[in-house]
Amino acid sequence: MRKLLLLILIGWVFQVEAQTKAGVLRLDDYLSWVKSYHPVAQQAAWVVERGQAGLLRARGGFDPVIEGERNQKNFDAKNYYTYEDFGLRIPTWFGITGIASFERGQGVFVNPEASTPADGLYRLGLSLPLGQGLFIDKRRAELRKAQIYRDASYLEQQLMLNDLLYEATQSYYDWVLSYQELQVYNQAVALSTEVLTGLRQAFILGDRAAVDTLEASIQLNLWEQRVRESELKYQEKGFKLATFLWDKNFIPLELAAETRPDTANLPLRYPLDRSDLNSLLNEHPEIKQYDFKLDQLNIDRRLTLEQFKPKVDLKFYALNQTTNSDLSPLQGQNAGIAVQFPLFLRAERGALNQIKLDRLSTGYEQELKRNQLKIKILQAVMQQNKLAEITATQYDLVSKTEQLLEAEKTKFSTGESSIFILNSREVALVSTRLKLFENLNRLQQNAIEQWWIRGIMLDY
Repeated sequence: MRKLLLLILIGWVFQVEAQTKAGVLRLDDYLSWVKSYHPVAQQAAWVVERGQAGLLRARGGFDPVIEGERNQKNFDAKNYYTYEDFGLRIPTWFGITGIASFERGQGVFVNPEASTPADGLYRLGLSLPLGQGLFIDKRRAELRKAQIYRDASYLEQQLMLNDLLYEATQSYYDWVLSYQELQVYNQAVALSTEVLTGLRQAFILGDRAAVDTLEASIQLNLWEQRVRESELKYQEKGFKLATFLWDKNFIPLELAAETRPDTANLPLRYPLDRSDLNSLLNEHPEIKQYDFKLDQLNIDRRLTLEQFKPKVDLKFYALNQTTNSDLSPLQGQNAGIAVQFPLFLRAERGALNQIKLDRLSTGYEQELKRNQLKIKILQAVMQQNKLAEITATQYDLVSKTEQLLEAEKTKFSTGESSIFILNSREVALVSTRLKLFENLNRLQQNAIEQWWIRGIMLDY
């Protein structure tokens, strides 16, 4: 790794243009802008907000409820009936529902069951499931699943930002590579221009043949053509980079023509944690998403198993007249019990089998994803080692090719070499420089790929 860092620090000596602070877009600033204002980043934040909203909605199932009803019928100057029922219902996490209410039933033809003293009756009681619903019911299951979904939404946000930053960083390094290629060709144009100027002067003095100036002119034209092609490629990469740049009002931004990448301070950062691959995979957001899905399926399973029990709902109310200050439940009671149980349990058994299959399928998917991620990580680390060797060798080739070109220029100036050989040396140097920048770019891409595979591009 030290060799690689040294390589990165000294490998940029082939830059022709000196970088200045003005008009330079640094990678860290670029990624910070993408995280702050890109629409996908905002959508990722909304994922968390949706999870929190879903949890709030599920908690609403435990909100106290005020309810009331009044029905009255008058005909032929008679009060046929007047029914009034107002109360407060308080559900709890333990399945018990507390009820406090006031009821009054009066009239000539009132139902005897609903008849009460003239001042009405107070009721204070509870509803308790003794069978199905004692340990878990749909309301509690929905709340627990909403809590899991809220936690999973943070992982979804992390994965969305992970993909966004990976694509944005890839685009930046592609932009950098196109800029470096353009500089290499500009340097080749400068060198060929210098050679052509010298040959023309030598031709005037009779020291060189006209065909030498023709060959040098052709070589210069070829490099100028490469410059134009590189400029087009550089502009295309710049336009692609600009697709990741938005302002705070979600208006797309354009990259200024004079903006350049910061090629002097490109980081080569690899994830530090490589020791325990299994622990790393257990903390991977995609793997943990499957854990959350399994947790939700386990809640569904508990709820379904609860439905195999009979419904036994007990209700008990203490009654008291409004004119009686004695609130003892012995003044009157209203109690009841309701029992229900399906004979064949076909719906419950079918639902349980579906959940069982879903759990098995999710478990297999998780193991498949774990294996895929493991292979990707190991493959990326292997590529890193090979690319480091290739790049070190390529740097050595560039150094030797530079020396060979300088020697050939000396021989050419003394008439011991031809323009053909000089051009071939120059072409070889350009080719090795381009290959060096390509390999350096592959190293950078390999580094960010390792961050992306691990799902931790936010820490890059």
